Amino acid sequence: MKRLLSTVLPLLIVLANGPPKASADEPPLTFVGSLRYVESGPMAAQSGWAAGIMWGSAVAPVAGVRLLSGLGALSSLGDNATLARLYDQLRSTVPVDLAGLLPISARYDARVTFTLVQVAPNRLALQQGALRWTLTQQAELSGEGTVISDQFVGQGEYALNTEHDKIDLTFDLRADEPTFALDVAIAHPMPINGLSRWSALAGLVQLDIRAQNGIETFGGQSFGEPIPPEVVSSEPGTHAIAYSRSGTLDQLSGTETWRDVTDTQLLVSYQIADRCYAVIDEPPHDGRLTAPAEGERSLEGDLRATVLPDVHASQLEWTLPPFAGHEPHYDPDDRRGADLRFWFDAPLPGDNAAWGPYQLEAAFVEAAAQACEAVPARQVRLFFSRDAHNNPDGNVPNWFYYWQQTPAGQGHGAAMRYDPAEADWAAFRGYGNPWLADRIYLSNLFRDGELLLVNPLTGQVTTGIDAYAVVVRHEWQHLRDYAAWWGQRGYQQLTEDAGDRDKIPDALEPALGFSPKLFDTPGLGLGDAEYSAYRAEAGWRIGAANAQDWADPGKQSR
Repeated sequence: MKRLLSTVLPLLIVLANGPPKASADEPPLTFVGSLRYVESGPMAAQSGWAAGIMWGSAVAPVAGVRLLSGLGALSSLGDNATLARLYDQLRSTVPVDLAGLLPISARYDARVTFTLVQVAPNRLALQQGALRWTLTQQAELSGEGTVISDQFVGQGEYALNTEHDKIDLTFDLRADEPTFALDVAIAHPMPINGLSRWSALAGLVQLDIRAQNGIETFGGQSFGEPIPPEVVSSEPGTHAIAYSRSGTLDQLSGTETWRDVTDTQLLVSYQIADRCYAVIDEPPHDGRLTAPAEGERSLEGDLRATVLPDVHASQLEWTLPPFAGHEPHYDPDDRRGADLRFWFDAPLPGDNAAWGPYQLEAAFVEAAAQACEAVPARQVRLFFSRDAHNNPDGNVPNWFYYWQQTPAGQGHGAAMRYDPAEADWAAFRGYGNPWLADRIYLSNLFRDGELLLVNPLTGQVTTGIDAYAVVVRHEWQHLRDYAAWWGQRGYQQLTEDAGDRDKIPDALEPALGFSPKLFDTPGLGLGDAEYSAYRAEAGWRIGAANAQDWADPGKQSR
């Protein structure tokens, strides 16, 4: 935007004083831009029995009252009120959330790219553009033997028509701080596919509206007799986009969201600039890419960018570095375009260090390399699915496999065993089994969802990889105590622990602060042998392994 202000503003100021003499070598000023327009709610619904009933019985009446009640107060909003403020004022007159109350889910998503050309000293108008759109609509009403449902989808592309589509950008350079006004009005055909069904009398009567490429037919059956299909709409419906925005020149790129009088959530994001560039949209900066929990692919995802103007999108080339020694695959396989899919056909890496920061790049090639700006690299973060079992071992969960390589494993990975049948979170099984005195066992720590542990002595609360670390520390202290107390001779319950059978030699208990006659000397219900293990947990510093935790969910994935 700083470049726009420093290079375009002086030119606009000159033009404001009168257009220069026409020259074949000096083409008119052009801008390129993009606009994303999203509707989520009743307004996005296009067809169907259920949508029609809800519109007639609830949406339209509430919207009408809001308009009639709120129009008088709009004058208080000022000249440069945003659409968000305008609709907030209207919606406040009838405080009800239609989108939350009605059983309808509809979403319309459109992306527009365009080129504007100067047609007057302070005005640019639409020269060319393209729109891509998608629609999903679901709704259902039921009761007393009647079910009414809508299921529609659609997607398509549309070339903007300069005869009836409008994108105007007007500048006002008279004030101390120059301003702009953006006006958008687009209407495009919307061929959708799907079915709306009204089933009454427990299915004895069934009325269908079917849509195929925007052509709608009515049919069904009544008490076993078919209703012959009849075309009720021979042309696709039309969807309109209307948006206006004014502001200072540093707002030529921005995002605005609001709810309209039907409680439909709208989002508009626009960018306008004076030359070609690309912005990576997907994956987001510092975003999370999590390996699939199953299947043969170690990593997969989408690569998307906004390219202005979109004519150069086919010359945007993506480069992803190898992952765990394997090269990526792309669709399309020439790895060019503004919308790609990538994946790695390889097992998950064996090294926890393979996860984490990962940098991908996109660059313009061929003619666009000279016409367009360089694209900043995008850094993301790679994660593994915490509870999946698709690590190289395959028999243990991913958290068990990778976390033992982090500081949370505390160097004890070779002595850890996984046993999901263990009733407790973990166990040391050396007492009575001297051949097991060199290892500890961990159960499925996340069998009940997120793990939260509270130390009964210190009150310390741990979750995730920290909880794993204190579990390891706790059981490892049991292993150390066993070696210190019983050594090579093993646990001697009948001769040396006969007094209270608390797993501590009776002769050592006074020096350790315990009574040889009490199983739980402090009286907290733990058993004397547990106190040193709980005290050992306090030696773990919360967060010490966060930087190496690449589990999803985990400390860095939130």
